[in-house]
Amino acid sequence: MKNYVYRLLLLLTVLALAGCGKKKTEAVAGEAYKIYYLNTSVTKLAPYEYHTETTDTELLIQELMEQFLKVPNDVDSQAALSDKVGYRGYRLEERILYLYFDGGYSRVNMDATREILCRAALTKTMTQLEGPLLSFPQQLQVVVLALLS
Repeated sequence: MKNYVYRLLLLLTVLALAGCGKKKTEAVAGEAYKIYYLNTSVTKLAPYEYHTETTDTELLIQELMEQFLKVPNDVDSQAALSDKVGYRGYRLEERILYLYFDGGYSRVNMDATREILCRAALTKTMTQLEGPLLSFPQQLQVVVLALLS
């Protein structure tokens, strides 16, 4: 009887330990980039990992900007730019990326903290594009421009 109890306890211990293993995670294909949004209290940047298979520079810039402008529903953050600001496009020259926004960028009354965080979010998101992808060794510089309408 005593031997039976020990075997039962051993079996239960093994089963309990089997349930304590590491959770298996799915491997995510593609290159990982961080898209930076603002936390809900607008006091700091909130990074979100985004995976893409895109390798073409032009398409990747467009894809990252699309992700930057629209916060996924499952992320507890807010967009760095107001929805009243329209993105007009970009120009890439050497290692400088010019981002163009409509006059809404100038008209939106962002306090200093939000504007600094907005520019930081744009810069941190887009400066991940570096190295062989853009065929130069230095980091990309980002310039934010508001067009008058």
